Amino acid sequence: MPHYPSNLGTAFLIKGDIHSLTVFTQGFGKIDLRQANITNFYTRHNDEGDILVAPPIQCRYLD
Repeated sequence: MPHYPSNLGTAFLIKGDIHSLTVFTQGFGKIDLRQANITNFYTRHNDEGDILVAPPIQCRYLD
């Protein structure tokens, strides 16, 4: 399984049909969505970092 390291030491590999998703990357994380069937998503920014929101989810946290 591919690993995509981030500056925070955490990478996300998201697969399958995604109905809703919120990820806090704090501006440094990297998210691999290539294997996820996401038809609509957007990003926004808050004081703590970027938020990805996509239209239950199975998410594996890779160390």
